[in-house]
Amino acid sequence: MVVRHRNSSEPTFARVVDTLRNTGLRQSLCGIRRLPPGARRRELLLNWLCTPDEQGYPQRIPVNGKWQLNMLDPDLRLLVKQGKLVRWRGGGSKRHPMNKSSLKRQTYLVLPTHVGV
Repeated sequence: MVVRHRNSSEPTFARVVDTLRNTGLRQSLCGIRRLPPGARRRELLLNWLCTPDEQGYPQRIPVNGKWQLNMLDPDLRLLVKQGKLVRWRGGGSKRHPMNKSSLKRQTYLVLPTHVGV
């Protein structure tokens, strides 16, 4: 039986949180999505959504696209089921932003208070 030790460069929850606290950097969605599923990851996702972006707009999580989180993620499914997140479909093209027949619409997960913002 071969015992494999965890690689020291592999990110763990404690290392990610300590790095964010020590550097004073804002949590990034990319860093949070690499964490293993669980209560701490859900807490970080909700905290990330509560903080506004650089322009002051509410955060949103793009889903179901290439290189994006998928709705099959167990944490996202649980947060949607509990009503803490809501699916919201973005508008269409630049010329007709609210065109619902456009093929270039994006699905986002947002807090229920930020739907349509």
